[in-house]
Amino acid sequence: MKKNRKINIAFAGTPEIAFDIFEELSNKDFQINFILTQTDKKSGRGAQLKSSKFLEKKDIYNVLQPENLNDDDFKKIILNQNIDLLIVVAYGKILPSWLLEHPKYGCLNVHFSLLPKWRGAAPMQRAIANGDKSFGVSFMKIEEKLDAGGIYKTFSTNNHGQDIYALEEELVEITNMDLSNTIIEICSEKIIPETQEEEKATYADKIAKEEGLINWNIDSSQIFRNFLAFKRWPGCYFKLNDELVRAINIENIKTIKGNPGEISSFNKDGMIVCCNKGAINLKSVQFPGKKVISSNDFFNSKRDIIPLKENLI
Repeated sequence: MKKNRKINIAFAGTPEIAFDIFEELSNKDFQINFILTQTDKKSGRGAQLKSSKFLEKKDIYNVLQPENLNDDDFKKIILNQNIDLLIVVAYGKILPSWLLEHPKYGCLNVHFSLLPKWRGAAPMQRAIANGDKSFGVSFMKIEEKLDAGGIYKTFSTNNHGQDIYALEEELVEITNMDLSNTIIEICSEKIIPETQEEEKATYADKIAKEEGLINWNIDSSQIFRNFLAFKRWPGCYFKLNDELVRAINIENIKTIKGNPGEISSFNKDGMIVCCNKGAINLKSVQFPGKKVISSNDFFNSKRDIIPLKENLI
């Protein structure tokens, strides 16, 4: 690449975590040709359309929301532009080969795991739920096979015991410290990607809504890790008197024993429910269509209709 010429980049991303990374990049000395983000999605109980935050930038940048990445009109728009590098952060769609091949230096994916571990759609959630002690970010060259491209750089952190929100925030900070420098190095041909160790690959499947339902037949430590992992979506919830109640704040109690699903105690400090091993204290909850209530309000409103030793399974 010629010296003193701005690097032409494009960006593909959809959720807020991608937007936070784009915001940092937009303050650097790059020419941003366009942004790709997914089309508006229906969300919530009222099925209202939820727009990507990237649409806030449509007066400044060319923001594209193609339904079909192989649409002829869309292809014409992209192929008429000179792009050095396409940066992809949780875009949510598989890029076709023509788009992968168009940028001069290919496509750089910011993947929130220490590849080859946790390839796929939900690396942070799966790592938290698995009880991993190390988390991280991989800067990867995109190939057609899912998250299997060569690695430019990885960055790790040993913090654990945090929920999905805290982990996202930390990994965004780590990404923002070096992403712009990595873009420059790639476009200056100063670094090349290293092949992943295929035999060490594991996969982070997309989270299913049903995974949020608490299974009292597993250990309390696993339930607690699921709670931390699924806070953003789908949340963790349990069945109580034919209602699905969301757990907002819980405590892992490893010392209590009892039959799985059995209410061990219920008072102003919470409802303690036994698991296969250990117990979970439900400290604040949310009933369908209601506001979040504390353990004290939970007890005062339900103590007359929830007997001790009742089984929630």
